[in-house]
Amino acid sequence: MDKILLSDATEKYFPNAAGPTMRLATCMFTNSPDEHFILDSLSDHPQVVVGAGFSGHGFKFSSVIGEILADLAIDRGSEHPIEMFSLDRFD
Repeated sequence: MDKILLSDATEKYFPNAAGPTMRLATCMFTNSPDEHFILDSLSDHPQVVVGAGFSGHGFKFSSVIGEILADLAIDRGSEHPIEMFSLDRFD
């Protein structure tokens, strides 16, 4: 089977959009082992707050995640139920 290049398909189906590539970027896609977010501070360094493992859909939760991470950084805890997102679940 012949390979079809994206530029060939664009030229064929969207000729007005066919032009030089302006920018390409690789996106980092991160998952935790159980595929749930990580929202916690490090036990040995509680001043370090971790928000990770958003697997490409964390942007939908960015406002509440920002609030939770700010709570963890300032108050060392959050009123949101975040137990299922703790780092120690992997111990």
